[in-house]
Order: sequence, then structure tokens, then C-alpha cells
Amino acid sequence: MKEFKKVAKAGHIGSNDAFLLFTTYGFPFEMTLELAHERGIDVDEDGFAAAMKKHRELSRAGGEQKFKGGLADQSEKTTRLHTAHHLLLKALQMVLGPSVKQRGSNITQERLRIDFSYGSKMTTEQIKEVERIVNEKIQEGLPMLRSTLPKEEAEKLGLDFFSTPFDASAVEFLEEMGVVAYKVASFENVDLPLLRRIAETGKPIIMSTGMATLAEIDEAVGTLRAAGAREIALLKCTSAYPAPPDEMNLRTIPHLAEAFGVPVGLSDHTLDIAVPVAAVALGAALIEKHFTLNRSIPGPDSQFSLEPHEFRAMVNAVRIVEAALGSVQYGVAPSELESRAFRRSLFVVRDIRAGELFSNENIRSIRPGYGLHTRFLDVVLGRPAARDIVRGTPVAWEMIGTVESVEAAQ
Repeated sequence: MKEFKKVAKAGHIGSNDAFLLFTTYGFPFEMTLELAHERGIDVDEDGFAAAMKKHRELSRAGGEQKFKGGLADQSEKTTRLHTAHHLLLKALQMVLGPSVKQRGSNITQERLRIDFSYGSKMTTEQIKEVERIVNEKIQEGLPMLRSTLPKEEAEKLGLDFFSTPFDASAVEFLEEMGVVAYKVASFENVDLPLLRRIAETGKPIIMSTGMATLAEIDEAVGTLRAAGAREIALLKCTSAYPAPPDEMNLRTIPHLAEAFGVPVGLSDHTLDIAVPVAAVALGAALIEKHFTLNRSIPGPDSQFSLEPHEFRAMVNAVRIVEAALGSVQYGVAPSELESRAFRRSLFVVRDIRAGELFSNENIRSIRPGYGLHTRFLDVVLGRPAARDIVRGTPVAWEMIGTVESVEAAQ
């Protein structure tokens, strides 16, 4: 609103100002028109429309090349810009903090564009510091190393090969790659046109629900189903990097499963393995966790990624909990058969002569469990012994006489 007031002071809002409000500050053009109308200010609508058309054409043209290895072509200039793109992202994280995440990029010979998440507009000082870091690294002339894991190698390792598209051109690219499924990031769960295009592939879809309201999730799932998606899984997610455990709200997992009738898992950005393990106990059917060979390797996700030994520990813990959940079951488990001997039962604790009455002084509930169940103590008390019984004998029905036999003996 502050930026709108600045451009409105001139009494006229030109196309460039309207375009700046929309693209830089996220100010909807419809709101600009409404506020300008209330103040009696003219807006260059035709100029704004022309600027938007040009912007879309540039974005569309760049988007067609965007996912071909991250480069529009293999020219030296484009390759240099691609390298600068990685340097730029790292510099942004150094200046603004590790929570900065790349949300998209477009690299052609004409321009380098990187979209990233950050809570406020960068200051002039921050921009200059980012530029300084990038320029210094470029001047160092450091060697660049690149390694690629082919799809075939992933399949040899038993990995399901799939990815997260951020626009329709990425879906086309991934279709050519033959992915087996699609992941929808939290930031894209409100992009209904993208959801429709993904659903049209007919492949399984895993969608994160970070930041989404229940109504937004319902709209997204409805959009996917209407466009042909038949296999959908949802991930409970807190879109913070790293995410604080006390904001994970894992009890949402069974609620999501009940509300939408789909498998539900967890997309976890916490720093430990306790949260995903707990999620499995609450019904999570799948776990998404960031992975790195070494957290000392610079990267946007390194801070909250698990190293190999930690990832292995998480998987082992998840499998243990998964097995431990079992089913609703009462009674003796196979592993408990031998333990039944350590239950209590009725035993003779003092020598008893035939005809002598059973009492609390000569029988008692003790271990092991070879005698009559303790529920029969009141039935046995006051009855005569059918024969002589030595101390330490488990009580059995054939040892117990009747009241009539007592009267006969008298």
C-alpha cells in the first residue's frame, strides 16, 4: 500500500508504475484500478496490458528452454550465466540467511533470472553485498565440476525416478524423461492450471500441503481428480527451512487421511529424525526428507538435510515403528508363550491332609502359572482336600473334594 501511495502522488499511474506494482510488490492490477478510481486517478490500462503481454511472451519463450539441462543453449555466454546463477543463489543465502530457497530460474543469452523466497524487499545494502560476493568469486576463476546421475543409474539402484515441475513446460520435459510419478511442492499447490496439466498425465501425484488451508487442499485435490488423477497422496508439511518441531502438528495426518480418503505422509524439514518416526506412528504412509552426502557441502538444503548415517538411522527407526504398529490384537503373542509360566496361579503353600479344608493359610496366589487360575480362589476356599497334598504343589480340580465328603467323614 505504501508503494501505491508513492506512485499515486503524481495524479496519474503510468503503465510502468502499474507493472512495477504488480511484478515487484505483488499488487493486483484490479486493486490498483479500484484504489485509483476511488481517488480520481487515471491508470494507463492499455500500456499495462501491453507490458504484461510482452512479459508473458518473454517468460513463455524462456520457459520453453528452461528445463533443458537448466540452459537455453550450450553457448559460452549462457553457460557463464548458468554458473553465475549458482553463485547468485549462494550469495543470497549468505546475505539473507539459509532459509532463502530458489523457486525457479530462466537462463538465456539475453538474461539471467532467478526467483527466490524471502520475506521482504531487499535493501540497497543487501543488493550491493550480494553483487560484491558474486563478482569476487567470478574474479577468482575457480574451476567448475559437474556430475550427473542418469535416469538409468537411478533405476539400477532401485530408485523411482520422478521430479517436481514448476510449470507446464517442465511437465512436458518430464514426460519425455518417462517419470513414473509427479511431486507437487507446497508453493505450487495453489497453481490450479499446473495441477490440471500434471493430472492429465494420469500418473501418481504426491502433493505437499504446506501453508494450505483445508479449503485450498480440497480445491487442489478436486482439481486433480477432475482432470483425471486417480492416485493421489498428500504430505503434511510445514514450509519453513528448517521447520520447528512444535509447529509440525502431526495430528493433522490422520485428519487429512479421513478427510480425503488418500494415503497421507510427511514432508519433513526438521533437523532430526524424531518427527518423521512419530509421523509413522500416527499413520504416515510415506516420508519425504532432504538428503546430502555431507552438510559441509554448500547447498540450499544442506542445513536441514540428513547425512547417510542419519538417513539410515531414520529408515531403520521407521521400519521398527512400522512393524511395531501391527494390528489390534489381544491374548498371548508367539513371543510370550514361554512367559506364561511367570504368571500367578493357585499353589499349596503348606502340607494338607486329606479332608482338611483349603484356607488362606495353606493355598495362595504365587508364581509360576501352573495351578488353577486365581479367579477360582473363592470357589476353592472352604472345600476339603480330596487327598494328601504336599507343599509346593499347583492346585488342580482333582485335588478338591466336595462339602458332602466332609460331612461323610464326620
